[in-house]
Amino acid sequence: MIKLRKASSQFAATRARSCYNNKTMFSLYIFVGTKPLIAYVTGEPADGNYFSSFACFTCHQPHSNGNFQLRVRNAVVLEDGTLFDRGPANTCATCHHSRSDVSEEVVDDVELDSHYGPHHSNQADMIIGTNAYEYDGYQYTNSAHALAPEACVHCHMSASLHESVGGHSWNMRNEEHDWENIIGCNAAECHDGEITTLDTEAEDDFDGDGETEGIQTEIHGLLEELTELLLAANLIEEEIEEGDTAYAPVEERVVSTADSAGAVYNWAFVEEDRSDGVHNTNYTVGLLKSSINFLETGDPNGAPAATKPSSIRKLVSAH
Repeated sequence: MIKLRKASSQFAATRARSCYNNKTMFSLYIFVGTKPLIAYVTGEPADGNYFSSFACFTCHQPHSNGNFQLRVRNAVVLEDGTLFDRGPANTCATCHHSRSDVSEEVVDDVELDSHYGPHHSNQADMIIGTNAYEYDGYQYTNSAHALAPEACVHCHMSASLHESVGGHSWNMRNEEHDWENIIGCNAAECHDGEITTLDTEAEDDFDGDGETEGIQTEIHGLLEELTELLLAANLIEEEIEEGDTAYAPVEERVVSTADSAGAVYNWAFVEEDRSDGVHNTNYTVGLLKSSINFLETGDPNGAPAATKPSSIRKLVSAH
């Protein structure tokens, strides 16, 4: 997995407030010393250093409703104006969506900073295939997950054999024990018992390495290639963070064309989704391939970049 640079605490706090204000009607726990306090955070700046992770009252309000119905049941309007309406998954999308409108972020002569992109947790946008940078003339498509009636909930909250995955853990994988929750995937109305791993075999050799591998493995290959091209074009930079190599857009780098900036945006969009292509394989592949092709040939529909020998790859000079 390509590791993006972590957001600063000030930046993270500023962006996080949009999940906990009077727009979303969410509450959260604040601890003052050892005393827990339920705080309703309005549009005013959220001060405090002791915010806990979300718990039952983040999504439910039994004291107000007298039941455990979800707080958010209405459709969620994403930042580009697209409506996300997937029943109980609307609660998830309230926070798990991009904080940027791509049409405002990706423009000519944009100045990059280390946080350029959709911000963390843009899963709602990815699932329905919207709000990434789509190159003119390239045909983008969606996978079947884009039409799943309950989206996130069907897979992430499906019953499992252990409390660490599925249900109210929302986890799809327990890395310590190498467990994956594929029960929801194998429901009769979905893959009907055909899935044995989340990295299920792809329909094609997306990354062009001569072998058709798992979807997540193929996406890793495309991400690595796009990362190399962005580094070579001086659009992103690497640094050592906590002993690991991390990447981020180059601070104060002015990018002359929206198409070049769009490659950076799509790179961050795919990485921040964190599903490695599972949420929407077709859209993910399209974003990565069109970005790679543009950086190499100036044409998002150019010959698949990954099939060319590295010795003859050339970057478009307009970046």
